[in-house]
Amino acid sequence: MIIFLLAILATACFIDIRTKIIPDWLSVGGIIIGIIGNFFISKPFDPILGIVIAGGGLYVIGMIGDHSYNMPLFGGGDIKLMAAIGAIAGPSIAMATLAITLLYGIFQGFLFRIYLKKEESMPYSPSIALGTLTSIFIVRYYGI
Repeated sequence: MIIFLLAILATACFIDIRTKIIPDWLSVGGIIIGIIGNFFISKPFDPILGIVIAGGGLYVIGMIGDHSYNMPLFGGGDIKLMAAIGAIAGPSIAMATLAITLLYGIFQGFLFRIYLKKEESMPYSPSIALGTLTSIFIVRYYGI
């Protein structure tokens, strides 16, 4: 399942950096793969819980940011991509990914705004990909 996740993340990063859009077929396809694949591998409700934690968590944080800064922090593609990560990787990695992705996003935003002097929206999928890879490494190898 992790191979599918890595392929989805690499594709999402490539497309998001070029077009600033994460296609629905990619993220919704990841959600479907995660639900069907994990139904037979692990507990049947793990993908649903992962979707709620990762996708729902990013949605709530984005809504708070929308009201605080009067501008959208995340697009719908970012939220659906996080939901796909939760569906494929499960709730423990989804929780770690959400937290670590936000830290990478802050760092990426700092670099994007200060050093590149860009005022436009930035692609968030690189932060999601780095956060996912970091959380997989931490959870799988250190059991945290």
